Amino acid sequence: MSKEIYPMEEKYQEYLIDESKNLGEATSISFPENEDEVQEIVKTLLRERVPITVQGSMTGIVGGSIPCGGHIMNLQKMKRILSFANQEQPQVTVEAGVSLEELEQGIDRHYRGERYFWPPTPSEGTASIGGILATAARGMNVSYYGDTKKYVSEIQMVDGMGKLHVIGRSSAEESDLLDTIIGSEGLLGIITKATLVLRKRLEESWGITFFFKELDQIDAFVKGLEEIEETLSKCIVATEYADRRALDLVESKKAFMNKIKELPDIEKAFNHLLYLELGGTEERITQTAEVLMNLALECGSDPDKAWAVMGEMEIQKMHAFHHCVAECINLYTEEVRRGDNRITKLEADIALPELPFKECIEFYREEAQRQILDIAIFGHVKGRYLHANILPKNYTEYESGEKLIDFWNREAYEKYGQVAIEHGIGKVKNRLTKYIYTEKQRAQMVTQKQEYDPQQLLNRGNVFSEDTDDKDSSMYEAGASL
Repeated sequence: MSKEIYPMEEKYQEYLIDESKNLGEATSISFPENEDEVQEIVKTLLRERVPITVQGSMTGIVGGSIPCGGHIMNLQKMKRILSFANQEQPQVTVEAGVSLEELEQGIDRHYRGERYFWPPTPSEGTASIGGILATAARGMNVSYYGDTKKYVSEIQMVDGMGKLHVIGRSSAEESDLLDTIIGSEGLLGIITKATLVLRKRLEESWGITFFFKELDQIDAFVKGLEEIEETLSKCIVATEYADRRALDLVESKKAFMNKIKELPDIEKAFNHLLYLELGGTEERITQTAEVLMNLALECGSDPDKAWAVMGEMEIQKMHAFHHCVAECINLYTEEVRRGDNRITKLEADIALPELPFKECIEFYREEAQRQILDIAIFGHVKGRYLHANILPKNYTEYESGEKLIDFWNREAYEKYGQVAIEHGIGKVKNRLTKYIYTEKQRAQMVTQKQEYDPQQLLNRGNVFSEDTDDKDSSMYEAGASL
């Protein structure tokens, strides 16, 4: 056995669980410090046909980094920012274990006040670049800046045979492969390095948080916003929602969260929060803010109660607030797990872009209320990427919650066509693959898997179930004949 591979011991137990709160198992673990070690470890394990689960910072919520036996390869020691290049757009090359916070700090040090950044900005600053690319995570500004794939010009990847691939955008075919790997959740290989495309920050940034008492009021605001959005000079960078249950969770923990504890308490009368981030010149932002204030007043929100902030530091507080929504849901799950460790995170993050906002909220609420299950909803208004989190009090409610998530996905598939998701599939949602990808897409993924990982050792259980009886959701053994 390679000197970089260690037998699994009690001191490595933290590497068996991620933010999904699912618990895995493994027989060995490694912490490679460079690409050569990654290749050596893969080749060693390939000879013994040992499955490999790749990990970054383990901030995911779908169990993608949770091992189902075999070996854990954790890339947290691969933290070098390797080089900067000033081409048509500035670029930076980093190793996969660099965190989003470390990337931002490195960019600021290098460009010394020129205000460059990498636009895909998930709210979890400790997330690793490799993990972000594996899941194609995007952050709250995706509606303005676009998909993560736009901001990656090259990756280096070690496949399931230990071979290194350098994949850029020198041809349409190569570019398509790069885009396929981003978001493939480690099925085709281990991302070791990436060259990221940077942009300059907008000249000014403001944020406005409106509060609404009734769902009809916020629905009217969203409809009004979408009717006039094109006339606002593309000034709106983000539009984020949180319901009352999500706000209550944050309020209950706010005193212990340094980044947001100074924010005002949210009045109990308010059941819906809508955060809009504005970017551009001061003149454009001022004009847009005035329009939004008038629209909010027309729709029943009191502009005098709104939170208005400006400047990057204040904007970061707003980002921290919305990240705390997700964090508080994770904390709730941890607390319930202390009473029953079978309970894990239950979340649906289905995109329903064609639905009016009110119908999107009701899509989740109606069945949850019928089953008397507590839920918290938050997420992106644009594209209707809302996250419905079930908050079970016990294992009986947890089992009902699992069935409810399956129901939501079936309903979305049957009523609205193919289901789109934001946080990946991982192992938690692999039973839903048949709703997320078409049969043709699944067949293409199987073909690519056989090319880059013919022994099917990398990240088993991600996206595709290992249950070979479920031919719609498995690529293993019998499932390889999709």
